[in-house]
Amino acid sequence: MSSANSPKPLLPGGEGAFVPYPASRRRVVTFLAVLPWPLILFQYLFVLPRYDKLFRQYNVYVDGWTAICLNVSAWVRNYSVFSFIATLMLTACCVMTANLVLTLPFSRPRRSFFLLLDFGLPCALFIVSWLGVLSTHSKLVEGLQR
Repeated sequence: MSSANSPKPLLPGGEGAFVPYPASRRRVVTFLAVLPWPLILFQYLFVLPRYDKLFRQYNVYVDGWTAICLNVSAWVRNYSVFSFIATLMLTACCVMTANLVLTLPFSRPRRSFFLLLDFGLPCALFIVSWLGVLSTHSKLVEGLQR
């Protein structure tokens, strides 16, 4: 029997092979997974209320996105205990997802999808809230410069 017909074993890192990430990279990704949700909570508890106070002080009209962001911020402040618990749960889910994705034998595209979802969702929420307040803030600055 010739060796040309026998199947070749997959080499580490070859097509279809699973190469686990080193422990140091998993630790870094885990540390990064802890950050987004508490930063969003900080933004809604401390940063957005200052904008709300500023807009009220100068009687600035608040458009749709800004109103939604400021209303969510007011809700988060009113239910801060629930918000804190929800933030802890979301953070735990992100950490577990990141660790599972890096340790289980997922394909590279599937792994990238889960990590993008894990980090992209809170980052998108953070960006949307900043962009929501930015337009009204720009109007306020233009009005004060006149």
